[in-house]
Amino acid sequence: MRIVSLGTSYIDYPGVDSVIIGLAGCNFRCPYCQNPELVNGNNKNLPDIKMQEVEQYLQKKKKWIEGVVITGGEPTINPDLPELVDKIKELGFLLKLDTNGSNPDMLEKLINKNKLDYIAMDIKAPYMMYEDIARMHVNMGDINRSIDIIRKSGKGYELRTTCVPGLISNSMLVSICLWLENSEKYVLQNFRPGNCLDKKLNGVRSFTELEMDDLRETVRPYFQKVEVRYNTNVDVDAAVPVLE
Repeated sequence: MRIVSLGTSYIDYPGVDSVIIGLAGCNFRCPYCQNPELVNGNNKNLPDIKMQEVEQYLQKKKKWIEGVVITGGEPTINPDLPELVDKIKELGFLLKLDTNGSNPDMLEKLINKNKLDYIAMDIKAPYMMYEDIARMHVNMGDINRSIDIIRKSGKGYELRTTCVPGLISNSMLVSICLWLENSEKYVLQNFRPGNCLDKKLNGVRSFTELEMDDLRETVRPYFQKVEVRYNTNVDVDAAVPVLE
């Protein structure tokens, strides 16, 4: 496991001020990824943060910070993730895990040991189009199993989709909704250009707030709770280009 970032976040864990810990390495290659430097776990330009440094940082923040978010990359591909999780829980923090759902065994292990308080799983695309977005082979049985584990966990959770003009449409969202229908919480995240894994996407503007509201109305009937996370840095006069 390679820890490459450590900082404070007031937005990544809903309602909880948090320390956010970034792990390098991912088994997907989503073109809109906002952490492209983390995809390659062997990136020599990234720092290597030792567990002792993490523990010292957490101890320092404990008086003011209630939670910790483990993100990536994809945290669950690390077989020694439980060691980091154990240390965080020993220090008394709430813990949120960000995941793409590709490793249900790890997810189930952490949930069964009561180590996770909140789980956010990215839903990349409609079921039959998953590899078009992940740009890698995806075991959809694992994805479905992770969704099932999360929904039955009794923990707080969200399933979330990044909305990228030209990659996600209303009809695609309906397909996702029919797949995930009756889940507790579904989040639409607006795409942010500027630091994408696929550089072509840096020229694509985000949806406007009004357009995101329209997408929310599309998905609202299917879920108990729907949330939109806006990106307000949008030129409303610009056209939304469709990628080739």
